[in-house]
Amino acid sequence: MSYVEIPKNTTLPMHFHPGEEFAYILEGSGVIKIKGEEDRVVKAGEAGVVPFKHHHTFATQEESVKLLVFRAHEKGQPGRVLVDSK
Repeated sequence: MSYVEIPKNTTLPMHFHPGEEFAYILEGSGVIKIKGEEDRVVKAGEAGVVPFKHHHTFATQEESVKLLVFRAHEKGQPGRVLVDSK
C-alpha cells in the first residue's frame, strides 16, 4: 500500500504492474487511461482498478490528486515497468 500525491497538469509515463493495482482517491481528481479502454475520470471518494499487466497511465488536469494505492504484485517483481506509449 502506498500514499501518492500527483501534482496538477502531470501525466505519468505509460507503464504496467506485475499484478493488480487498486487506487482510492482521497483528494482531487484525475484520469485513468488504460490501453484499449475508454479514459475514466476518478474523483475524491472513488476508486479505480488497473488489471494485471495492462498498459496504463494516470493524468491530472487543473488540480492535484492524493490517493491510496493497494497492490497485489508477483513476489520479487518491480513495482512498475515502463513501456513505449505507442
